Amino acid sequence: MIISSWQIEFVRPLWFALFAALPLLLIFGWRSLVQFTPARKIVSLLLRSLLLLLVATGLAGPQATGIDRQQIIEAKWLESRGQVVLPAVEITAPDNIWAGEPFSLKVLLRSKTASAATVELFRDSRPLLKETLSLVVQENHKIFSDVVLKPSRVVYSIRVKDEQCTWPDNNESACAVYVDPPPRVLLVESKPVLAEHLKKALARENVGVEVERELPAGQLVNFDLIILSNVPAAALPEPRMKALQTYVRDDRGGLIVVGGDRSFSATAGGYHHTTLEKILPVISKVRENKPKRTLAMVLVLDISGSMNDPIAGNAKVRNIDLAKVALRTAVNMLDPRDQVGVLVFEDRSRWIWPLVPVTDKQKIIAKIDTIQAEGSTNMYPPLEQAYLSLRESFADLKHIIVMTDGLGEPGDFDGLAQKIAAEGITMTTVGVGSEPAQPFLQSIADKAKGRAYFCADAEKVPRIFETDTGVAAKIGITEEPFFPQVLHATQVLRGLDMSQAPTLLGYVETQARPESHVVLTSKTGEPILALWRYGGGTTAAFTSDIQSRWAAPWLNWSGFGKFWVQLVRQTMRHDVPKTLQLDAEAVGGRLFFTLDAADRDGRFINGAEASVTVTSSIPLPSEKGRGEAGENHSAVPLTQVAPGRYAGSQAAGQGIYWLEGQIHRDGKPIESVRGGTVVLHMPEVAAKVDGTLEPTEITGLRTMFLWPWLLGSGLVLLVVDLAVRRTGRAHDRVAH
Repeated sequence: MIISSWQIEFVRPLWFALFAALPLLLIFGWRSLVQFTPARKIVSLLLRSLLLLLVATGLAGPQATGIDRQQIIEAKWLESRGQVVLPAVEITAPDNIWAGEPFSLKVLLRSKTASAATVELFRDSRPLLKETLSLVVQENHKIFSDVVLKPSRVVYSIRVKDEQCTWPDNNESACAVYVDPPPRVLLVESKPVLAEHLKKALARENVGVEVERELPAGQLVNFDLIILSNVPAAALPEPRMKALQTYVRDDRGGLIVVGGDRSFSATAGGYHHTTLEKILPVISKVRENKPKRTLAMVLVLDISGSMNDPIAGNAKVRNIDLAKVALRTAVNMLDPRDQVGVLVFEDRSRWIWPLVPVTDKQKIIAKIDTIQAEGSTNMYPPLEQAYLSLRESFADLKHIIVMTDGLGEPGDFDGLAQKIAAEGITMTTVGVGSEPAQPFLQSIADKAKGRAYFCADAEKVPRIFETDTGVAAKIGITEEPFFPQVLHATQVLRGLDMSQAPTLLGYVETQARPESHVVLTSKTGEPILALWRYGGGTTAAFTSDIQSRWAAPWLNWSGFGKFWVQLVRQTMRHDVPKTLQLDAEAVGGRLFFTLDAADRDGRFINGAEASVTVTSSIPLPSEKGRGEAGENHSAVPLTQVAPGRYAGSQAAGQGIYWLEGQIHRDGKPIESVRGGTVVLHMPEVAAKVDGTLEPTEITGLRTMFLWPWLLGSGLVLLVVDLAVRRTGRAHDRVAH
């Protein structure tokens, strides 16, 4: 440990400046003195040399470290023969520890002989483990693991003993750690019940999860990780995608996107060429030359008079206009082998286009363009007609999309929805308007095992139809059992035997970016799990799902929870840039504090009010049977001593010290930082004298601000030098 003091460091820049400036003085200085007398030459050279030395010393010398702070000069452990002795035992812990997260304690043992030694590890004075180690000469490294389940303050200490008693007195070490609350994880799932498996699995691994139906509009920075489960791009307006991008790139947040029939792909998920796709380690790409199953789809559209209402913000565009755009979008996505029917209704229903193969898209679209809105709403008869027509179809997949802006006439919708599900037909309901009968449409969609969408006007309907048609046609989706293949081992798979993992039943087809780290793949090489760094954060893509559709075998796998908790911990925010750095050093009966302050952009925080709140307890952490220690609280003001640096000290003895550094400006807090230190041994102060280290009692030297005095002296010497030269030249002219 070396702490600068002007008494020692003054000599170094002085000699450096002397040797650096001497050649310049000889070259440039002598020319300007050619006509001077030898005496005046010597005087002027000496004045210039002193000027340069003073200025160089004032600028390059050590900066002041605060009024009234005692300066320590190279304080070190001493042996009787004068050699430096490093601590025999050192234990360190990570700066940030989350409750419930396993972490490592690093122990360094310095041994003079090769021998066996007993190591005892304590947590808050309670024995944690005891182990006998075979030590080699010099340094021995050992790592211990622990988990603290609740937020708290924890002191870890270690003690080393051997049978020969060759270890020195300083055979123990300790560190103080703040255990922060568990990380905040947000899981976005439109149907919260489908998130229960993952939520419970993570809870068993000490990770709590908050579930929301949609991504919040703001305050994403409050979460350490966000998980999107089967969320289509249509559910993420561009401002929220931008917010996600900022959250990962600038706020260093973690993001995991989980697959499903409505995510990732260009059609079903709508991710292609979106801001969300830019964040992810995979891009949407349908596998080429893949056999496609045929789809029969009936589009059922409400054309009642209320569909003539204009959309918000544009009186020239009506709901019916965008509904027709949505129908055209869906038709254009189909292949000639697929079948499509267009059925419209008001108080009566009629077929605009019967359910037949898509052999002439232009004729179908021309019929769609003739649709006009009028009449009232009666949805049951057309929905029943759509069901009956699809029941007779021989297509592989069968789907209904029904769009309405009102409830209309009553009918046995529940019974019809159950019949639709029993025939293997899927159905999506789309509600438009301020009162689109959401509970009713959601209910029949659930009973038909389908999906429901709601929007204030028809502006989003074309995108919804595009997404839903892709889902119904299973474009970019593979549904078949497969065993995930390990491409690259990573911390996510630590302790898991993936050869024993069960099958997954499906995934979304994507392509990994060249810079991404692919962990798991399908049997055809497509990424199942991939990660990469995006800006300051990490994003991961798991292209299968976490529901019973594709991940049913995994939900009962013993490694399911461990897999996900390790993925969560590897992806979530870890390296948050620290705007404050607090250090404490105990020497000579005092505890010295240094607080470095900078903002997020790295600029020094100057001119602020800084302090350290100290909470101390005297009993040492490894003492057994100690009672509850009384705590003392004190506030230590800090003085700015350099750009962004504040320092101070207080008297201290052996004990535990919990610290909280704070920066204020105009009485308002700017930032704070916490830390802890344990003082087991109080080093004496040593001064460097004639190349050796000897004990000294010099601990009360105060800081002197040297540069103002040196610069002022330099200016005086400059004036004297100019006067000498002018006087010399005037004398020479008179003489000639």
